[in-house]
Amino acid sequence: MVEENDEIADESVNNFTTLLGWALLAFLAYKFLPTLAEIGMGFVAKIIGAVIVLWILGNSIVIIPQYERGVVLRFGKLHKVLDPGLNFIIPGVDYVVKIDMRTRTIDIKPEDIMSKDNIPLTIDGIAYFRVTHPDKYFVNLREGEYAIGKYCEALLRDEIGTRNLDDILQHRELITDNVETKVNKKLKEWGVKLEDLKIQKIEIPNSLVEAISKQAEAEREKRAIILKAEGEEIAAKKIAEASQLLEKSRAAFQLRVLQTIQELGKQESNKWIILLPTEIAEAIRSLKTGKNQ
Repeated sequence: MVEENDEIADESVNNFTTLLGWALLAFLAYKFLPTLAEIGMGFVAKIIGAVIVLWILGNSIVIIPQYERGVVLRFGKLHKVLDPGLNFIIPGVDYVVKIDMRTRTIDIKPEDIMSKDNIPLTIDGIAYFRVTHPDKYFVNLREGEYAIGKYCEALLRDEIGTRNLDDILQHRELITDNVETKVNKKLKEWGVKLEDLKIQKIEIPNSLVEAISKQAEAEREKRAIILKAEGEEIAAKKIAEASQLLEKSRAAFQLRVLQTIQELGKQESNKWIILLPTEIAEAIRSLKTGKNQ
């Protein structure tokens, strides 16, 4: 986490004051240590000198972990970025701020948003980001995670406000991709990259949930009726084609009749079926034709 800019400035002033104090101590030691040595205090002088050297060495070494980078301020001004490993600075002059380079998460808290068709929605999500340029991130952002989270919320609200409810429910990924592209244009100036943005939950009013359920049920019934009608249409066409084939082939028609009789015989029923030769049926048909003529 980046420190507050005011606190960093105060810390730099304190370090500079400490350096001046040690410089004054070294000057006094330079002036008076020879006198102390003359009166038999040479050992004390060596101890004081060793302490000063150890303090300088101890505050000159900075170890940066692999997952961090170190931003160096020299007299309060941005100087350089330290890589992982062993680094050396000027104590009291340089101030080091360690920046975490690992991917971090930001919870986008539930927020009431109005869609384009004036439906109130409550949407929450999560964002994943990481620092790409620690110097820009440190200099340009005071509260990095808070600023990034609020910026994502604002752009997500704007994107949702331009879409209807059906579009929002069907195209979550498209919405988050658009928001991610817009966010990264701004975060590039801050030395940050938004890696991913996800909408976790979309809440709608209970009354609207019931209406949507009825609409979905009506849509399913509509599709079922259409499918049934299409099936009947196909069946009718096939039956018409089959009748035309049977009419052309007398033998095929008789085989179909025998097959029908066989299927009726398998069923248990109290009904009587009287079978007549096809010649009688044709004679009756001929008589009807003669009368009509």
